[in-house]
Amino acid sequence: MQYIELTFNGIGQLISLKNRKTGGTIAFKQEFLVYKGMGYSNYKYQSSGAYIFRPNGTQAEQVSNVTTVQCIEGSLINETRQIIAPWISQVIRLYQGKNFVEFEWTIGPIPKEFKNPVTKEIITRYTVDIHSAGVFYTDSNGRQTMKRTRNYHPSFSYTNTEPISGNYYPVNNRIYIRDSQNQLTVLTDRSHGGTSLNDGQIELMLHRRLFYDDNFGVGEALDELGDTGQGLVVRGRHWIIMESPENSAKFYRPLSLELYNLPLITFAERKMTPSDHSRAFVTEFSALSRSLPLAINVLTIQMIAPTRAIIRLEHIFQGDEDEHLAQPIKVVLNII
Repeated sequence: MQYIELTFNGIGQLISLKNRKTGGTIAFKQEFLVYKGMGYSNYKYQSSGAYIFRPNGTQAEQVSNVTTVQCIEGSLINETRQIIAPWISQVIRLYQGKNFVEFEWTIGPIPKEFKNPVTKEIITRYTVDIHSAGVFYTDSNGRQTMKRTRNYHPSFSYTNTEPISGNYYPVNNRIYIRDSQNQLTVLTDRSHGGTSLNDGQIELMLHRRLFYDDNFGVGEALDELGDTGQGLVVRGRHWIIMESPENSAKFYRPLSLELYNLPLITFAERKMTPSDHSRAFVTEFSALSRSLPLAINVLTIQMIAPTRAIIRLEHIFQGDEDEHLAQPIKVVLNII
């Protein structure tokens, strides 16, 4: 079953998202933008650099408003392949039986001008019809959810001298906005900087190329050339969940673990057929004799002797996240 339906306009831009379970449709937009950073060849003024995010202005610029699109439909996956610029591409995927949208982006090498190069900091921005009232939420090390309020800090008097970077927070695996009806959650496969600068928007920093030192000890610009000498190429994934606020946690908590623990794909010389390989080798293993409750995750297993191990479990739900799944759970270790 396909839980999500996406609609694109005539130039390949995403314009709406429909939840087939509830029948609700909401306006939805995703775009890539670039902040041009402050850059000075001397240390009299502060440049954007390895430790400082300081955009030159208060608005990010759209990379391109024209997208080349190819749509592929299959029995397990439907995907839309987009080329936004020669150095930015993206695949948007819907998986059968999954209630999230996957955005897999590839960015780089970020262009560099021959003379007077301009620092560029690339973001993705998701815009949806949610009245978030200046509030958004980020995780703390993948666990506790932290409430963030735009242009405000609870522990000191906020001065709005850097309206963009002053509202950026660490995002280790999720960021979301919500109102009384809907919640947009973005799960990440790595740490980002993220914010919500306007109601109904989430933006995440994906890639940076900076040409000036920020004078914080490194002594060089953040301009890594990579194997080709042209600059680094990065690739990553976001999983987008659109649910009601009361139902969101039961989806984003286990899905964030699934995204973090995606299988590693490796290659080897083929010496037998897949079926012969499965018969000749152990290709599956589980140390558990039965499944754990949905709210419990095996955090670590440490062998301390050939037949003894220390197992560490965690309850993945915060106290008020879900009416049922956030309740205390008792696990009897000798039966798992």
